Amino acid sequence: MSATSSLPPALSPSPSVHFAAQADGAVLLDLAAGKFYGLNPTAAAIWKKIADGVPLTEIPHELAPALSVDEARMRRDTHRLVHALHAVGLLIPLDRTANRGRRR
Repeated sequence: MSATSSLPPALSPSPSVHFAAQADGAVLLDLAAGKFYGLNPTAAAIWKKIADGVPLTEIPHELAPALSVDEARMRRDTHRLVHALHAVGLLIPLDRTANRGRRR
């Protein structure tokens, strides 16, 4: 299954979400919802790639060698994370953010 199935073709972090890197991953603060989410190091690396505009289908290929992870596993992890972040509104369709500044 592709990382983009049942998702918009391109996603971007919601403008209301702030990213804060930590030694053991990262924290996402959604100012609109008043919630925060913890990310492990792999999830933080995926978030950074999305925020940098890397196509969802390319993220596993780019991160697998850097994280010493099998590319198939990286594809599954990316798929699960992207779906979860989209479901809670942390990632939104890119066309909705085209005229807004992105925060990471």
